[in-house]
Amino acid sequence: MKLKLLYIGLFFPSFCLFAQITYSGNVYDAKTNTPLSGVVVRVLENNLLDTTDGSGHFSITVQNSHSKTITAELNNSINHMFFEAHEVKPQSGMTISLRPKVKSTATLRWENYIGNNGTAEDCNHYNSPKIPNDEHWNLNFKESTILGPLGNPNNAIRRDPSKVIKVENTYYVYYTKGAIAPSHWFNMDWGKYQPGITPTSAKAFTWDYCDVYYATSTDGYNWTEQGYAVKRGASGTYDDRSVFTPEVFEWNNKFYLVYQVVQDPYVFRVKNNVGMAIADSPSGPFIKLDSPILSPTNNGVWDPNKTDNTALVKGDFDSHKVHDPCLIPFKGKFYLYYKGERMGEEKFCGQREIKWGVAIADNPEGPYIKSEYNPITNTGHEVSVWPYKNGIAIIQHLDGPEKNTIQFAEDGVNFEIKGKTSNVGEALGIAAIHGPNGNHPGTGINWGLAHKYNWGTVKGASNFLHRFDLNINYDLQFDTNGYPTGSKDLNNKKNNFNQTTRLIPNPVNDTITINGFDSGLLKIYNSTGQLINEKTLKNDNKINVVDYAPGTYFIKVSNKQEKYTAKFIKE
Repeated sequence: MKLKLLYIGLFFPSFCLFAQITYSGNVYDAKTNTPLSGVVVRVLENNLLDTTDGSGHFSITVQNSHSKTITAELNNSINHMFFEAHEVKPQSGMTISLRPKVKSTATLRWENYIGNNGTAEDCNHYNSPKIPNDEHWNLNFKESTILGPLGNPNNAIRRDPSKVIKVENTYYVYYTKGAIAPSHWFNMDWGKYQPGITPTSAKAFTWDYCDVYYATSTDGYNWTEQGYAVKRGASGTYDDRSVFTPEVFEWNNKFYLVYQVVQDPYVFRVKNNVGMAIADSPSGPFIKLDSPILSPTNNGVWDPNKTDNTALVKGDFDSHKVHDPCLIPFKGKFYLYYKGERMGEEKFCGQREIKWGVAIADNPEGPYIKSEYNPITNTGHEVSVWPYKNGIAIIQHLDGPEKNTIQFAEDGVNFEIKGKTSNVGEALGIAAIHGPNGNHPGTGINWGLAHKYNWGTVKGASNFLHRFDLNINYDLQFDTNGYPTGSKDLNNKKNNFNQTTRLIPNPVNDTITINGFDSGLLKIYNSTGQLINEKTLKNDNKINVVDYAPGTYFIKVSNKQEKYTAKFIKE
């Protein structure tokens, strides 16, 4: 009897350790509430799975009671959204709802581009997009250098500028900063190790081993680097390898930074997430959230025998990486726009397959739920987004059939092509100084910062920042709200234009003379249409502009006899 009791006592701890616990329940269609059969439900950490039966039921047995990640996918997510839940404890009677996918306007265009019998790589069936040539929507940009270390191409990597925000009288920008790559574009020899397995300790890309810095300016041209905004995390954390590509968002006297993160080790098929840090001041300190706010969709299977981006099973458009987060408030919610990369990325007529998605939350910190309309674009290497009137405007730059276009969506999701863009810089950080008002979409993207590559003798060794401005290449009149409108016919008589009137000098440094006017009402607008000076001229035709920031301005003068509208450049 004593031996038997001893045996039971020794066995009991082992039995508890390996006790069988079950996840079980049913999967339903979120719209119709009908059971879904054929759904693969998986306990991710153990790679244990079950497929739902005709009543939508599943049951998975695991060996301990630790919380797990549960995923569910129907037909490789072709018709329904991929489901993923974290920190789920074993339980019975679970209910999982899969949201049906909806084809966005962009996806419908994409299907037309590739044709009924074609693929993204088969250009024989390619139907080119119809891009309007609408002068109201067309945007053209010009670039200029900035002063200070941000514009120095030789002393560090500085890239991926955020929006430029203005707090009181100071502009703030946040950006990726790291050491210059010591040898070449990347130090991985991709073909000589098993992709997805062999890590590298060398700097892999210009955005590897980076942190988020910030700088300030009072005029948008002279920038002072202030230091860290967000550092890489401690070893073993989800952001210990690199934090980069930041975007800033101000809401209710708090400042939110969203950015990409990579956890060590860096491998060819490394996935990345989107992190968030929050501060009460634009100067910080920024406090990180404990976990990412957005991750790649966890489907698709790599081909272990290939050294490229080949997948045995292709995942969703964002199953490899989520990039370039951009957070804005819209219609009472918070829209997190991002760029996705696919496990098993295709090529589109020789160009990369790059599309955007959006995830939506009720609060700035999340949780962010990916839209059932994803993907919502067909192009766009960087995410450039701003509010315009009652909707959202975007620029699609690089890669894909709709590159170099401006698009607009009243619902922030279903984007229509509106016009063309030209001379677009890389990774536009828009100056978010103006609201969505104004009759021209350029009022929301009048200027900002972008990055360039310093190729030098070492390809991709560093990046530096420069300024971009909307290049208004037509004369302007002003509407009743004081915003410029696209009239190209200011020289005719119906506009009462005085041909003898001149602005001297133009460009100007300090004082400009309005020849032909010594009386009347004078108004000066900046290039976004904001009224910045108004005065009555009385025997005085000289205007002091010494305190104006460099850029384009517009003068409107009127008296009982005539009106005059012109532009000048402040150097």
